[in-house]
Amino acid sequence: GFVGQHDRWLNHERTGQRYALLDVPGIEGKEDRVIDEIGAAVRSAHAVFYVTAKAAPPQKGDGARKGTLEKIAEHLGAQTEVWTLFNKRVTNPVQLSKAELSTSDEMESLADLDEKIGAQLGNHYRGVITLSAYPAFLAVADCLLPGRSETANRRKFLTKYDADTLVARSGFAQLLNLIEGPLASDHAAKIKRSNFNKAREVVDSAKTNVGATRDSFNALGQQLAK
Repeated sequence: GFVGQHDRWLNHERTGQRYALLDVPGIEGKEDRVIDEIGAAVRSAHAVFYVTAKAAPPQKGDGARKGTLEKIAEHLGAQTEVWTLFNKRVTNPVQLSKAELSTSDEMESLADLDEKIGAQLGNHYRGVITLSAYPAFLAVADCLLPGRSETANRRKFLTKYDADTLVARSGFAQLLNLIEGPLASDHAAKIKRSNFNKAREVVDSAKTNVGATRDSFNALGQQLAK
């Protein structure tokens, strides 16, 4: 999401590793005015979260304009890994009573999403995480104003679940474990892999150029032979 006219930086230090979360404008709309900022953020990030409220693959391009996947792919740095966050809409605590947040239909659609994004982004793509941000927000939002709908909703959710249980059932703990675990902890390996990927891109580009030059000389050689 895009709040006001500024990106939001959240700096954290957990488990001995410092990291920053940057909230950038969405890329599924008319983002022409901020596309440079989005591109710079995505290119420099080690991980990108594609947040969606729909359990379906992102929109495709139609020739006249680029689709979401094409926009993501063109901005990725060699080091970047991409995760999908399916933010399921939950407005009633009863929805959290089941073992899984997603319905069987949603799981089927998310599997299709995984396949299509994976085909487009290749090794950059890591998979999908399902969560519901609203219940997790209500669990920790203890400074809400009286009379607001969120205040009444918080009371409704906390009547059925305590705050810790609410965060756990919202799936938010899974995301936190990912950020504080694999994403942040093995940063040294990620830097090494990033440098390898960047070097490989240079080699692959040179290989392509050499191949094109070879083909050009072959064609000229055939003309000369004639």
